[in-house]
Amino acid sequence: MTAPVLSPDAERELSDALMSALRADAELQSRFGAPARIVDDETDRPAFPFVQLDGWRTEPADSAGRRGLVQTVTFVVQSRSGGFAEARRLLGALRGALDGLDLTLSAQRLILIQTVFSDVVRAADLQHFRGVVRARLVTEALQP
Repeated sequence: MTAPVLSPDAERELSDALMSALRADAELQSRFGAPARIVDDETDRPAFPFVQLDGWRTEPADSAGRRGLVQTVTFVVQSRSGGFAEARRLLGALRGALDGLDLTLSAQRLILIQTVFSDVVRAADLQHFRGVVRARLVTEALQP
């Protein structure tokens, strides 16, 4: 028996579904506008506060006769007001949205989404705060 194979488009499908779900999340919209300002470099000057996709790493994770992928995704929250407290609230909303995701995908299923870490620091310009959250997403191919 041959293990189901994830198509080359699996990473793109997951990325599109993840960004769409986060942008549509009601809590994130209440904090980042509607649709939520969660950007992937579509604009070079989004309004504050906003979330930017900052990194995406993919590794194979095959097991038990199924093909799988581990995606490590890094988001950066940028905030200009409210100090550390507001930056932490914004980061907490993003973590909550990530932890509660239930994505529908065509040829794969999301097995796990887990926040790996988060951190808030004052940016080098001393005028805004930068929060980082990294999440790990594990998917596997569906049976044919």
